[in-house]
Amino acid sequence: MKKTAVIILYFTMLLTASGADAQDDSKLDIFGYFQAFYQHHEDDSDNASNSFSLQQMNIFFQRNLSQKWNAFISLEFLNSFSTSRFWGELNIDEAWISYHASRQLQIKAGLIVPTFNNMNEIKNRMPLLPYIYRPIIYEVSMVKEFPVEEFVPLTANLQVFGAIPADFGKIDWAVFLGNSPNINRNPREGQTGIDTTSTLLYGGRLGIRSGELKAGVSFSHDKVDYFREFDEFFGNYSGLGRQMTRHRLGGDLSYNIGKFSFESEFIGVEYDEKIDMVSLDKEFAYGTLGYQVTDKLFGYTTYNYMHAEVEPLFEIYMRLYYLGAAYRMSDRVVFKAQYGKIDWQDEFYIDFISRIRQKGNEDYVTLGLSVFF
Repeated sequence: MKKTAVIILYFTMLLTASGADAQDDSKLDIFGYFQAFYQHHEDDSDNASNSFSLQQMNIFFQRNLSQKWNAFISLEFLNSFSTSRFWGELNIDEAWISYHASRQLQIKAGLIVPTFNNMNEIKNRMPLLPYIYRPIIYEVSMVKEFPVEEFVPLTANLQVFGAIPADFGKIDWAVFLGNSPNINRNPREGQTGIDTTSTLLYGGRLGIRSGELKAGVSFSHDKVDYFREFDEFFGNYSGLGRQMTRHRLGGDLSYNIGKFSFESEFIGVEYDEKIDMVSLDKEFAYGTLGYQVTDKLFGYTTYNYMHAEVEPLFEIYMRLYYLGAAYRMSDRVVFKAQYGKIDWQDEFYIDFISRIRQKGNEDYVTLGLSVFF
């Protein structure tokens, strides 16, 4: 816990000192969000739990270095973070400097949440979103339980982007570059946090905005080397231990009409396994239909679908249904309520002949508060 406090104090002192020494007299802005909730959870085995949690907190440091340069840092705390109790996680979610040449051309460098579909960049702005639990691939509080990074690139290191005026509205564009997912996590194998391969992540998004319509397509390309253990299962001839190309392809669509709103996304993940008997592909989609009941009250229903496979070992299907509401108590406080139902099914082989199928469902009711400070 002392180490964590020192890190936060260091960033605060560094940025404050920079503000005092620089010729530009713009101030350092420190602000953030947090979301806390109470939840009742049940599954089909009659297991039940009740729990409070500080689901997520982000503290932001921002300073305009000049008219065209801006610096930004985001510290992210998850799941009632406490080092002494071994709870949750602390991450430097973002730390970048940006250059604003024009609306058509902007550049970010550092540690970046890249532009991929519509939700990825704004998933942490909890008071701006109606959800307690977000669409499942954006729920970073479950990153240890769910393969979030399989579906979306969580970090990049360089991004060039902009918005081009058009007769119908605007054309949004972004391209990004970053490390592959093959990052060293073992101090015994050298410096941690360093890409262990010569490959890179690259991708981008191309979209349009016209009136109340926003739509776009996204892609990313990288190579992964963490399927080496499958060589032992299939034999060293399988080739799964090599660096394997992964492509993500996404699409997003959102539209407002009157008091109704709709947003949706699709993501497909493909690997070049090059083996007929093996598939590692995945797909995800969600759609949310919302209604602005009053100026302060917003209601919505959401459907999530996810399919992942590591054929011929196993497949999993998951469907999530959300019904919720968000009530803006003030400009800085939002009260939220959400009912969720999860249906899942997995199938796996205990050998190449016998296949086992399992099903289950879970229900939860959650009440939460999102606070901007």
